[in-house]
Parts: sequence; structure tokens; C-alpha cells
Amino acid sequence: MRSISLKQASEALSQAENALSVQRAIAAAARDAGREAIAAGDRAEWMLITTQATVATSRMNKVEGLRVARTTSRDAALTEFLESRVKTEQIEQLVDAMRQQAEAAEMRRTQAEADDRYLARMRWRMVRDVR
Repeated sequence: MRSISLKQASEALSQAENALSVQRAIAAAARDAGREAIAAGDRAEWMLITTQATVATSRMNKVEGLRVARTTSRDAALTEFLESRVKTEQIEQLVDAMRQQAEAAEMRRTQAEADDRYLARMRWRMVRDVR
């Protein structure tokens, strides 16, 4: 269950990081195109590209906030997952220790029964030999 939450949080973070990369690429392309427009002396094209760069920067800021929130969410899911794994391992160790104790008790009981049969046979032989 916790691994599913971790996978979902990681996927959401990956999507936010991809969106951020796309917006960074758009902003970088707009800056390059703006330089070319200035060099060509095309003021209208430069203004359009400047607007596109501003929009891309605005989207980057929004996506960055989303990425931070999703990183926090993923970190919380990772912490829960790791705590769950530790608890599971502790329970497995406890169950294993209890199983080993039960096996040891069974071995002692079996040995005690064998010892009792041996002593009973020895006493019977001693009584038989005395008669």
C-alpha cells in the first residue's frame, strides 16, 4: 500500500519536473529568438517573443511551486514507506524468533519423551534382571 503511494508521488513529481523542463526550454528558446529579432531589427517580433518569455517564466514559477509541493509529498511518502518496511522487518524477525522458540520447545519435549522411554526401559530391565 505504501509502495503504491510512493510510486504515485514519485510519478507526480516526475511530471512536475518534466513540465518545468519544458517551460525552461520554451523560455530559453524565446530568449534566443528575441536576440535574433533584435539583431534583425524586428521590434514587433521581439515584443511578441518577450511576451512569450514572460508567460513561460510565469508558468515556470507556478510549476516550480508545484514541484516543491510534490517533492514534499514524495518525501513524506518515502518516509512512510521506509517506516513501514522497518516495521515489517521487525515483525518478520519477531515471528522468526517465535518460530525458533517453538521449534526448540518441540525438540526439548521430544528429547524428554525419548529420555523417559529410555529410563522406563532401563528400570524394566533392572526389575526383570533382579527376578
